Amino acid sequence: SSDLYELSVDRKEAERPALLEGAEEQLVDSGSFRVDAAKMLDKLRSYQLTDPRDFVCAWLRCAAASGASSIRLSTHPTGLKLAFDGRAFTAAQLAQPYQALVDDEGRDGKRNRHFAYGLLGLYRLRPKNVSVTSRGEDGVAAMNAGAGKPPDPEAAPEGTVIRVSWPAWALYWRPYLVARRARERYGLGPAKLSIDEKAVPDRPDLPFWKSSEKKGWRVCAKAGDGRVRVYALGTLIEELGPEDAEVEAWLSHDELELDISQSSAVRGQRLDEGLALLARARPG
Repeated sequence: SSDLYELSVDRKEAERPALLEGAEEQLVDSGSFRVDAAKMLDKLRSYQLTDPRDFVCAWLRCAAASGASSIRLSTHPTGLKLAFDGRAFTAAQLAQPYQALVDDEGRDGKRNRHFAYGLLGLYRLRPKNVSVTSRGEDGVAAMNAGAGKPPDPEAAPEGTVIRVSWPAWALYWRPYLVARRARERYGLGPAKLSIDEKAVPDRPDLPFWKSSEKKGWRVCAKAGDGRVRVYALGTLIEELGPEDAEVEAWLSHDELELDISQSSAVRGQRLDEGLALLARARPG
């Protein structure tokens, strides 16, 4: 399998962005540029997800950070599709997806970083093709990388649609495992998630759990062994032990900062605030 992906970006009602000096992409007249995924992964190796299957979790966070109210994941034997509403991507954001890992601090910075994290994880799973269409109030942008027919921007629905396909050897395991990963790690999100048209519960559905929301925190807790599952933007980030709390809980805040591997929350005032909230609201 080649490490080179031909990435093309189509634009409608958007200006062509200029490349930054020293960028790893080569812009050509067709609107395509070549991405050396091996070189990019080496350069950005510090940003790799611990488990590449978590690319789907990064994209769930991307959708939530876009302001999505509905996220729909569907699978087929050798691929998957992720569709969500919320703010659309611009052509410039799709044309330079890794730029967000360097200097994107604008309104969409967090959203764009989660999209980039997802791409980096996905490339480690050697997809055959990945494409994006994103239609909003200002027009539509479409991106295509790898072998496969480019999406038609004119036919793109409202919102963002990401499609991934793998070669035939991925049959029976890759899309299935990715969907299972999304289902297992989803919870306490700002958006509703469905997988293959089945709604995914976003919180424990068992007796004795108490739910509350305060100051941006979403909490589900019950008396237990001090195990706290920490979520951000609808996905499980890490699990804390009894030294951090005296209850069993799901704890979520969409502004929690994640470490560079995206596998734990940055320790600090925000997380301490949530743990203190758990202590005050301890179920009897």
